[in-house]
Amino acid sequence: MPIVPLIKATELQGKKVFYATFDKSLIPTVTDIAEMMGMDEIIMVGYPNGLWDSVNNLPIFRRGILASDYSRDWNGKKEFLIDAACFPGSSGSPIMLFDIGSYRTKQGLFLAASRIKLLGVLYGGPQYAAEGDIEVVTVPTLEKAASIAGIPINFGIGITPERLLDFEGLFK
Repeated sequence: MPIVPLIKATELQGKKVFYATFDKSLIPTVTDIAEMMGMDEIIMVGYPNGLWDSVNNLPIFRRGILASDYSRDWNGKKEFLIDAACFPGSSGSPIMLFDIGSYRTKQGLFLAASRIKLLGVLYGGPQYAAEGDIEVVTVPTLEKAASIAGIPINFGIGITPERLLDFEGLFK
């Protein structure tokens, strides 16, 4: 993401911007993917429903697991499924393997070791479509018409780093 103008404008105000970048070294290799156990724990960072720590200017972190086989294209696309609370506002959130202190692969348990890999970016998720008639609902101070809409079912769809690299030429 081209943020240099934002950084320069902030520095002109006498403030310093903290940011962390993702680079290609965080993308899992073919070997990394082959060694994943399946149902690996993931972490996602973002702004679900616009929620954030506005005082400290920090996003929200969420945990979940891989819900599809990461080594295979989910539904024939360069995508994967996660089981995590995914709400509008979470789109664009990085999805990572984030194991600090120990982790398990097909090779065994690695103690006093850490693993951080960028699995992809959340772009959407299935929702349960609750359809119904609009009804007048009585609330203590007024009556209003209400309709029930889509309900998230706590799954998200991520695009793989291979698809993210398609954007690489656009930012050069």
